[in-house]
Amino acid sequence: MVLPETSEVIACLLELVYPVTPPTGKFADEDNLRDLCVALDKYGVKSYPRPVLNRLTALADDEPEVVYMFACRFRLREVAIAAAKASLRSPRGFADMEASDLRISMQQYHAFTTYQLRCREQAASAVRDLAWMVDLMPDVPGLIEARNKPDYCLNCYKASDLRIYQSKIRGTVKVCMSSYLNRYLELVEAALGRDTRGAVAADQQHLAAVLASHGMHACDDCRTATNAFAMLALAKTLEQEIDRRISLVGTLRCSTFSG
Repeated sequence: MVLPETSEVIACLLELVYPVTPPTGKFADEDNLRDLCVALDKYGVKSYPRPVLNRLTALADDEPEVVYMFACRFRLREVAIAAAKASLRSPRGFADMEASDLRISMQQYHAFTTYQLRCREQAASAVRDLAWMVDLMPDVPGLIEARNKPDYCLNCYKASDLRIYQSKIRGTVKVCMSSYLNRYLELVEAALGRDTRGAVAADQQHLAAVLASHGMHACDDCRTATNAFAMLALAKTLEQEIDRRISLVGTLRCSTFSG
């Protein structure tokens, strides 16, 4: 009997089926891994061995779109979710792939891109909707109640628009935002389109851009060590809020992977 699989794939398959040390070292080659998945599917393996799932999940960090297609083809929902989450680091979709390589259904494609879009919307909402931040005052640098504006720097607040928020703690609050906080939030929101994770809020480049000595967004009086440390603390809090909101986005539906 002649089998169509290569000897390396057959060896991996047998080592996975029988109780021996898993051949994890042989999973490094992406083509071998794909052929192994084909063989596992072909020979009716009901549940994929954990070493294979772990390798696919790890590969998703570098090639989320490719791994997502693997997961769809072989109905691996756990791997598909990991790939979708990994794609948020650089949400390019399938723009870099040839149309002939897209071996997924329209439903699967839509599930992937919709997940990315909803995550971006949730992440951006943490920057645009400042009601949660109002509850943290006065610990938010550059955000003050409008009635206290005369007591603060006129340079950094002179162009600030009056904003009204409904705070859970303070009720209706009128606030003003400094130019440096406004610019920081603009930079974070723009970056979320390229990397949809809370980590972008803590990017030192954003903080340096608004507080640098040669910058034009904070005056000398506001460019202090106290403000710098307060901005660092805010960046960490914003990172957590962005990730929290992203976590609220529902995962991919089971029906997407029924085969």
